[in-house]
Amino acid sequence: MIDVPVIERRLSWRPVLPVMVVFLAGGVCCGVLGVLRESGALLVVACVLGAAVAFLVAVTLGSRTVVGADGVHDRRPWSPEVFVAWSEVEDVVVSGRRSRVVALTRRGRRGRTLSAVRDGDQAGDGLGFDGLVAVIRHRVHRAGG
Repeated sequence: MIDVPVIERRLSWRPVLPVMVVFLAGGVCCGVLGVLRESGALLVVACVLGAAVAFLVAVTLGSRTVVGADGVHDRRPWSPEVFVAWSEVEDVVVSGRRSRVVALTRRGRRGRTLSAVRDGDQAGDGLGFDGLVAVIRHRVHRAGG
């Protein structure tokens, strides 16, 4: 069992990069054609595609999960950081979907899906998704959850 004191995860660019490239290319083409043909509709499409790229960038940069010795600090792009102590966690649930995520079930409170722990994201620390889930479960168990 790897028990690293603090593990930080951010969302990977790898899954969103192809979508962003397509949206940017489409936005630039629609913008250029909109200006050349004086088409307001194409300019609107360019703006919508640009907004979609900005949204993907904000979500990717704004999501962060820090798994520490005392609990998890989890931040989503448009909300304040939430701290969940290990002693509050009843269960650690891994979704069965294709792109697995981790949710913490808390005693007497709403559960929390961790914003930056996704199956398939590559971390520099060599700890894969299943290894990180094992560390989280170990810490919950150690705290009495």
